Amino acid sequence: MVINPNLNPEERERQSLQKEEYYVTLTKGRYKVAVKVIDIFGNDTTKVIEMKL
Repeated sequence: MVINPNLNPEERERQSLQKEEYYVTLTKGRYKVAVKVIDIFGNDTTKVIEMKL
């Protein structure tokens, strides 16, 4: 992603942040949830958490 340096700080922040959200209705049971984060340097971290509803 290329960020335009001529944008004001608010526009630059809006352009630089990307997020994806998913919503699902779940029934009772055990689930694994994965969260992946990628920082501005391209480093990524993934964490998997097991949940019980």
